[in-house]
Amino acid sequence: MLNKSWKGILVATAAMTVLSACGGGVKTASNKPEQDDKTKKADVIEPVELTVYNTLAGSSYDNMMNDFGADIQKKYPNITFKYMEHGKGTTIQDIVTQKATVDIIISTQGKIDELAEAGLLSPISDLIKKHNFDMNRLIPSTLEPMKKTTGDIVGLPFQINTLALFYNKDLFNKFGVPFPKSQMTWDDLYNASKLLTRADGGVNYYGVVFGSYQNLLSLNQYSYELVDPKTKLPTFKDDFWKKYFDNFTRFYKLYEGVIPDPLKLNLDTFVKEQTVAMVIPTISNFPRGDVQWGFDWDIASYPTFPDRPEVGPPPAPTHLVVAGTSKHRDAAFQAIAHVLSDEVQTKFARMGRVSTLKNQTAADSFGADVPQLKGKQIGALLPKKWADPISWDKKSIRVQPPFNQAFGDVLKGTKDPNTALQQAQEQAVKIVQDLDK
Repeated sequence: MLNKSWKGILVATAAMTVLSACGGGVKTASNKPEQDDKTKKADVIEPVELTVYNTLAGSSYDNMMNDFGADIQKKYPNITFKYMEHGKGTTIQDIVTQKATVDIIISTQGKIDELAEAGLLSPISDLIKKHNFDMNRLIPSTLEPMKKTTGDIVGLPFQINTLALFYNKDLFNKFGVPFPKSQMTWDDLYNASKLLTRADGGVNYYGVVFGSYQNLLSLNQYSYELVDPKTKLPTFKDDFWKKYFDNFTRFYKLYEGVIPDPLKLNLDTFVKEQTVAMVIPTISNFPRGDVQWGFDWDIASYPTFPDRPEVGPPPAPTHLVVAGTSKHRDAAFQAIAHVLSDEVQTKFARMGRVSTLKNQTAADSFGADVPQLKGKQIGALLPKKWADPISWDKKSIRVQPPFNQAFGDVLKGTKDPNTALQQAQEQAVKIVQDLDK
């Protein structure tokens, strides 16, 4: 799960004007009124209040309305909303215990399994068919985490988060280093980082930092699973992870003897202190609204591996789910479907939110209404090819903490990769075994 999710941004991205289900056969004068009547009825929603539950904290009813609620009400004036979010007394388990009424759930991919365990999900294939929702309009990989976790479609992905690379042009100019080039490799990034890591005027400068280093594991470009789908055991002792760790830890070895804990270097160091030349956070972290970065900055394409050219990280979608316990499934689905209409999708794309649709118009308009992105290399924000997502089932989620700890220990230089990965494997095996009991 992304550590810096768009918690306060309940964005809507993507997909399809609601149509009615129509029968086949030749339309004649005698059956046309009947078909029109069915279409009308399918599109009409009686007055209903839908309860929206956000599995993330830190947002609000007003945010939800500004993001997509108002758009839904514009199409369906008879829909009103009640809003709840994760917090004290409103956890997922609390929702179940209290038998609280919920119709639509906003969920990151890391919460889908917990929702399934709580009995709050159910397949929506009947609603997809009934309302003629065209699933082919969605980027296929945005559906994979949900399908791998639940074995079915239980909601629709409406926004994407992923990793990006931002850089301080002033620091590149200061030290005479060429700007990052398009489709650079991790080796290219490392070479640039070496040139930018230095002391100047009594100030230490750093080439690159990982704004959220844990995401480099779960959003890896090789789609390498944390738990083997066949053996159901953690993969941390596989040769792949040692090589993968080495690729990233070399960057922080450049800072040995300069800063005791390089993990304290983060997005704030890049933005406020301006002593970091490049940062790799989640894509949602570019400035918007009243936020400004007080230096000349730009966007570079996410680095690739030589044997995975043009392949970036996988998408990390957020979903709108029709609650399995909803008494208003049709209205909830129609509301969600409108959030995924071309109209709403394009609106949010212009606001700098990444679509889950294949819609080229929306993609081309990305960031058009964000003044801070004017003149920036917006096209570099998204990869030419998305990597396939890894599994986000219970085991894969539960083994992430020891794995993240191992990665952090190696980045800090407190443990060597072999020791860290061995310890992570042992802890993760115990976690998996406990889950199997």
